[in-house]
Amino acid sequence: REPFTKVFDLFIGSAGEGRSLLEIGCSDERQFDSFLSSGFSCVGVSPGAQSSSRVEMIDAFYEQLELGRTFDVVVSRFNLEHIIQPSQYLEKIFAELSAGGRFVVQVPNFEYYVESGILFPFAHEHPQYFTAKSLRRALESAGFQVSALLGHDGLSLIAVAEKPTRTWNARERLQV
Repeated sequence: REPFTKVFDLFIGSAGEGRSLLEIGCSDERQFDSFLSSGFSCVGVSPGAQSSSRVEMIDAFYEQLELGRTFDVVVSRFNLEHIIQPSQYLEKIFAELSAGGRFVVQVPNFEYYVESGILFPFAHEHPQYFTAKSLRRALESAGFQVSALLGHDGLSLIAVAEKPTRTWNARERLQV
């Protein structure tokens, strides 16, 4: 958890007062301790999520849920590699992120495992595998601007991506 915490603090900050945070794939409320202590208002979505007095926990698959609101920060730790259709998943996150909001995602670094000769990722329940290049491409295809992509030489990749405050369509780009 330490690399994620360092990246989160660097790019998101500890001033969460008045800001909303959604974590997808969280197992229980203890994962929210640092977010809550920073003042974030937190929502967690995960199958089998247990109710909590400190965090709004929703027992559901995120992809099948209509939240009807946006968030300032969305977090997904070791979840994206389990998603069968990551493009639709990322587009849903993009839609539920406030303009200027940030998405922080952590996935196993498949390139590291292959280069190290470690083949256990093939035995897991992961329908997706990510390298730095493929993670960046997936995020940018969903409309995100990638601010940081760290961990190229480690076990996991952590990306910080932002939803632009203004989106441009092709016609507007030509006129600028």
